[in-house]
Amino acid sequence: MNQKINTLAHNKGDRSRISIWQKYRIPFLVITFTGVFLVLGKVILTPPQDKLNRNKYSLPESVSLPNWEFQGSDILAESIERYGGLIVQRRYQYQQNKLNLDIEMRYMSSGNVKKFIHKYKEISSSTTIRQHKKYGYYGIGMYQNKAYLSGCINPQGGSTFTGKQFSQNKPSRKS
Repeated sequence: MNQKINTLAHNKGDRSRISIWQKYRIPFLVITFTGVFLVLGKVILTPPQDKLNRNKYSLPESVSLPNWEFQGSDILAESIERYGGLIVQRRYQYQQNKLNLDIEMRYMSSGNVKKFIHKYKEISSSTTIRQHKKYGYYGIGMYQNKAYLSGCINPQGGSTFTGKQFSQNKPSRKS
């Protein structure tokens, strides 16, 4: 008889657990499936962030440079997809006293100019990093009879050249 009472008590506890599960099972499943479908819909319907950025930014067709004659500009033929973080790019040509100046501008999500030059532009010469008190860091170098001056100009402050300088120059996200 004692064993029968224990079995009844045990079954009663199981029933209360089952009834709690049955009570909350449908709302739990509805919330779970709704969340899954919302995330799936966002992934399918929203384009990747880098494609949004490419459509959002553009470089002007001409930029005036004092004492230089503007010769023209064109969109660089290099594939944007080849370079990670590259959003838009353009080349500008100027001339002064038969001296040519080519400027390649790129809008990028990363400010590691040093890595970009060595990895993607395949410029193997060493670059000297310098700092100007007013403007920030930049790199200079020579490669195939051409002088290069490179830097990342950003809205947060002075120019940067390395990834570390770029990260230190970012505003903190504490608000």
